[in-house]
Amino acid sequence: MSILESSDDARLLKPMLPAMLQVCGRAVGQGDEETTKLGCGILDDCVECPAGVVNPHLAALLAFASDTAKCRRLEKETCASALNLIATALVHKRKLVVKQRLVPPLVLVLFEICAEVEEIDEDEDELSLHKLSAQVLDVLGRHLPSKHVVPALLEQVGLHRASECAYRRRAVLVALAVSAEGCAEAFVARLDDLLPLMFAGCADPSQMVREAACIGIGQFAQFLQPEIITHYQQVLPCIFTVLNDATEQVKEKSCYALEAFCEHLGEDIVPFLQPLLARLSDLLQHGSRKTQEMCVSAIASVAMAAAEQFTPYFAQVYGLMRLLLAQTGEPELLLRARAMECVGLMNLAVGAPTATRCCPSARSSPSRVSSSGCPS
Repeated sequence: MSILESSDDARLLKPMLPAMLQVCGRAVGQGDEETTKLGCGILDDCVECPAGVVNPHLAALLAFASDTAKCRRLEKETCASALNLIATALVHKRKLVVKQRLVPPLVLVLFEICAEVEEIDEDEDELSLHKLSAQVLDVLGRHLPSKHVVPALLEQVGLHRASECAYRRRAVLVALAVSAEGCAEAFVARLDDLLPLMFAGCADPSQMVREAACIGIGQFAQFLQPEIITHYQQVLPCIFTVLNDATEQVKEKSCYALEAFCEHLGEDIVPFLQPLLARLSDLLQHGSRKTQEMCVSAIASVAMAAAEQFTPYFAQVYGLMRLLLAQTGEPELLLRARAMECVGLMNLAVGAPTATRCCPSARSSPSRVSSSGCPS
C-alpha cells in the first residue's frame, strides 16, 4: 500500500531525501524498527514516482536498503521491506542501476543473504529472507541486461561452488536457478560449465543442496530450451539418482526436475522408460502425499514424451492411478485431480484406441470418479 498519496508528494520530498536517508540509516543502527520500515515504504513510493525524484540519490538509497537487509538486529519483516525496496528499484530504475555500476554490489548483497544460515522451518509460508533474496535475484535477472548480471553472478559462483559451507553451496545453485529465465541466452552458451554444478549438487552430502540442485535442473529444463535437451544422456541418469534419495524432500524435488525435463524430451526418453517408471511407480505407492503429487505429474510428462512407446506400461500405471482416484479424503483432493489429469494425458500419449484395448475401463473411469466427488 502506498504511503504517499501522489507524485506531487514525492516531488516535495526530493530536497529532503538526503536527510531522510541519514535518519533512516541512524534508525537502522539504533534498531528502530518502525522508523526503518516507514522509511523503506516512503522511499519505495519515491522510486516508483515517474518524475525521477530519487535519481540523484539512487546509490545512497540502495546502500541504505542493502545495509538494512543485511542487519540481523532487525526483525525479518523490516529486512524484507528493504529487500522489497531493492526489487522496486531494479524494476523502475534499471537503466540507472546499470549506468551507476550498482549491479555487482547488489548481486553480492543478495547472494550473501541467500547464503545465510537460517533456522529450518517446516511452514513453507513462513517469511524466509534467503527465499526473498532469491526472488529479488530473479527480478534482477529478468529486468537487467544479462551482460551486466552474469559476470557478477558467475563471480560468486566461482568463489563459493566448492565452499565447505553447505549454505553457500546451496546459494550457488539457487542463484543459478532463479536467474535462468532472465539470463537464458547467456546460460545456454555456458551449459557445459553450468550443468556439472547441478550434477555435483545432486550428489552433495547436504540434503538442502540436493534439493536446490533438483530445482535448478527443473528451472534449466524450463528456460534453456531446446539446447538443454541435447544433454539428456547426462541429465536423466542424474535425476534417476535423486529419485532414489533417502529423503522425501529430495524425492519430491526430483520429480519436479523430471517433469520439467521430460516435457520437451520426446522419444529420446525411451531407453530410460523402464527404470524411470519402475522408480516412479514405487514412489507413487510409498512416498509422502507431496511426493505422490509431484510423482503423478512426472509420470504424465514421461508418458507424453514417450508417446506410443508408453503402451507397454499403460495398464500397470493406470491401475495405480485408479487407486489414487478412489481416495475420497479432502487432503487428497489435489492428488486425485492430478491423477485424473495424468490418465487423460496417458490416453492422449498412446491414443484412445490403444488405451481402450489395453484397459477398457480407462475412458469411463474418470467420469465415475467425478460423480463421487473428484472435480471433472
